[in-house]
Amino acid sequence: MTVSTTLFTGNVAMEGGAVFNQNIANITQSTFTDNAATIYGGGAILNAFGTTTVAMSTFVGNTGPGGGVVDNDTTINISDSACDIGAYELIVVSSDTQPPTTPGGLAASSNAAGGVVLSWNASTDNVGLVGYTVYRNGSPLGKTNGGTTGYTDTSAAAKTTYTYSVDAYDAAGNHLAQSTALAVTTTAPPPVAARWVQGGTAATGTPVTIVPIQLTAAVSAGNLLVGWFGQYDSSGRVQVSDNVNGAWTRASPSTTFSSGGGDVALFYVQNAAAAPAGVTVTISSAAGTYLQGSAAEYAGVAVIGRLDQIAVASGTGTAANSGATGSVAAGGLLFSALMTGTSPGGATANNGLLIHDHNTDFSVDDADSTTTAGTQQSPWALQQSADWYEVAAVLHLRSGQ
Repeated sequence: MTVSTTLFTGNVAMEGGAVFNQNIANITQSTFTDNAATIYGGGAILNAFGTTTVAMSTFVGNTGPGGGVVDNDTTINISDSACDIGAYELIVVSSDTQPPTTPGGLAASSNAAGGVVLSWNASTDNVGLVGYTVYRNGSPLGKTNGGTTGYTDTSAAAKTTYTYSVDAYDAAGNHLAQSTALAVTTTAPPPVAARWVQGGTAATGTPVTIVPIQLTAAVSAGNLLVGWFGQYDSSGRVQVSDNVNGAWTRASPSTTFSSGGGDVALFYVQNAAAAPAGVTVTISSAAGTYLQGSAAEYAGVAVIGRLDQIAVASGTGTAANSGATGSVAAGGLLFSALMTGTSPGGATANNGLLIHDHNTDFSVDDADSTTTAGTQQSPWALQQSADWYEVAAVLHLRSGQ
């Protein structure tokens, strides 16, 4: 084949963008512009089995897996020509036709999203092992050198099943069959840690029908609003709502005051609406009575199905305890709240609980901690004996994905 004063532009082919030579090709005074090979060969020319001579020609913007201009498997002569950067791939013909052995023992020591850690047993080769190719779902994922028998897939998505395999290659480009495939299902990302954002308390010294608790900072969409609220001796149940989300959800069980009347219960809002100006939480009763309660906002708690376990208890003395919840997994949020009928003079939360909100005489308090595996309870110590009412609630955390 002889080609002269010819323009090759914009050609796309699987092997050699413009010319695929298997015999003899003489090319002079020609221009190759923006040609592309997609599977094998140079962007402009694949010289597979013949001899190609190129003179006084120009190559601009050509691309291919075997080099910008020419992928040469045998003999090529180029003179007086202007070429692309990275123009040539020279493949040296080798008498080595024996591929390395297939890697064995492919295993995964981690199936974390963004960190699937693979390892395999080393291959051998009659001449010299060059490296390994790792495949995911049948497509090449990455390579290692011949001395490295491991690879970490940092692009693996969460909760996804992938099939991995690996093969070895030598300097002559010989590959044998891929290893036995390994299916790996990645894990979900770890839950987001729960975080107290803001809170407040209220307790009235005279009978009223409503009392507010102001959460003045912005409330983020999806956060949890939760609290422990009571009305002393009015008929019916205590009611809780806010000016953005409306009525709060009441949890069960609840309790009553030591007089046998009134009502004390846990209320919450899951997946709260965004409130840039904060929210006003309102505790209300059907008739005038003493109202008290605490309210808090938490980030990192599940948007739905948040409440896992709850324990409620009441008594009199200086040692208050919610009693044990049902068994739960480690890492959740334990919300504890304490209310007293008379001032205890002070209160201390034990068992790792951190107090966030309390009024001046500690008759309304709340705290939290991270759950350990098993049942949960929230012990408090009062400075002075008082009638007390306590809740311990375990809430699911939000997934990281």
